[in-house]
Amino acid sequence: MIIIKPSLMNRIYNKIQLNIYVQFGFCIKKSTAKLIFFCFLLLNIYILIEIIFFILDYFSISSF
Repeated sequence: MIIIKPSLMNRIYNKIQLNIYVQFGFCIKKSTAKLIFFCFLLLNIYILIEIIFFILDYFSISSF
């Protein structure tokens, strides 16, 4: 069974949240609909990559 440390999850979650605020703030400042859409697209890709790396990291740790 895999146990995820809450502190690690919180750190990742906070990092993702911070990135959302930063990206969104940037998009609103330069607000054109196309740019906002593009920012959200980038953000979703970033979150996906982050989650994939987290899972890979996690399995490499738990396999030892």
